[in-house]
Amino acid sequence: MNNKLMENISELKQEMLHMKKIPERLYESVANCKDVCKDVIVRMKSLVAEKESPRAKLFFGATEITTSLLSTLESQFSVIMDGQKSGSGDHPSSDQWETLCVNLKNITTSLLSDAQAIDRNFNCHNKPAR
Repeated sequence: MNNKLMENISELKQEMLHMKKIPERLYESVANCKDVCKDVIVRMKSLVAEKESPRAKLFFGATEITTSLLSTLESQFSVIMDGQKSGSGDHPSSDQWETLCVNLKNITTSLLSDAQAIDRNFNCHNKPAR
């Protein structure tokens, strides 16, 4: 009975070690994704001819959202890893998520405003003659 208990404890310790590595692996994956995304964005920005076109604005808005989201995820995983190393049970701050939400709302509002202005302009020019 004692040997079985020791085996179970040993297995649980091994599983816990694997689980502690998850935030680090996620951090590395997000960091790699962010780097690849930055490279793609730089290349795509060079292909955008009209910086003020609706498509360009949508692209730049989506780019900003993606970069912001990946940066927030990266920093959250970093905080989790630091908490594990120091032994503190602190959870990541919600301030970063609130900032991300505000940024997303602002970007979305800006994109919608631009789209509505374009739509109004388009409708004004395409009214049937009476």
